[in-house]
Amino acid sequence: MMKNLNIFLTLAFLLVFSACEKDRSFIEFKDLEYGAVPRLTDGVNGEFDFFNPTGSSIDFTVEFYDENQGKNVQSYAWTVAYINKTTNEVGAAANIGSFSASDFKPNDFGLPSIKIEFTFQQALDALGLTTADINGGDAIRFEATLTKTDGKVFTRNNTGPSVISNGPAFGAWFVFDQNIVCPSAIEGTYTSTATGTSTDGCCPDEITVTSEVTLTAKGSGVYTISDWSAGMYLEWYDVYGITAETDLSTGFIDACGKITVSDPTYAEPFGETLAGSGAFDANTGVITYSWENGWGDKAVVILTPK
Repeated sequence: MMKNLNIFLTLAFLLVFSACEKDRSFIEFKDLEYGAVPRLTDGVNGEFDFFNPTGSSIDFTVEFYDENQGKNVQSYAWTVAYINKTTNEVGAAANIGSFSASDFKPNDFGLPSIKIEFTFQQALDALGLTTADINGGDAIRFEATLTKTDGKVFTRNNTGPSVISNGPAFGAWFVFDQNIVCPSAIEGTYTSTATGTSTDGCCPDEITVTSEVTLTAKGSGVYTISDWSAGMYLEWYDVYGITAETDLSTGFIDACGKITVSDPTYAEPFGETLAGSGAFDANTGVITYSWENGWGDKAVVILTPK
């Protein structure tokens, strides 16, 4: 009896399953819409140097996936936009380059692949900018559009987050930000010329002093200057015990040619604060800055590399 019941239930299940399978709507795999993915395989290599737009560049390599081993990718185009990191404002996008299937070459796996290179100057030209219009430390946003031969278009906006993330399997290469960097190499010995005035009764007149200072690199554009006063304190304040052995070193920062002379942990020998700022001329190597202490003593300093 139990055996007959089991047979009956099995037959009933098969009949119901057959009816459901026959009636339900199901899109066959061959009828599905297929996407396409540009997968990053190398890069991004290089940098955008604020001081050398024509001589600095980046490159990266991608390979293409689709239902036909990447062969249905028709074009891969890129735009650029300027990012002001101070305000977090992203400017309007402009076309910088488009690459067609004829530009792709098969890689070791037989997939269409391309190595793309952009110079910093290309990005600036596309945006109609010069280095006078931008700030070192900001960035350029690159964003891509992939178009297939059937007209379907794919961007980061219609590609799944699990695919667009830079995971081990994919890492769909549709968008990235390239920072504008400012390599700094101003370490060395300089001849200094300082011109300034003191509020002290001993030295009321403007004077000019020639001396020598040394900048020692600490990394990432941070230096120590051996004598921020560039000889002025030694000239003015020997009566107060300022000698060649007095520690007048302090922080000296080069941020894309903008010089800052200060150290929050430092007070000048008489217990007052110190502040200074200036600029570095990449063409001549000359550094010009001004400083002022809490007493109102101040000077303009010109450092010329020896």
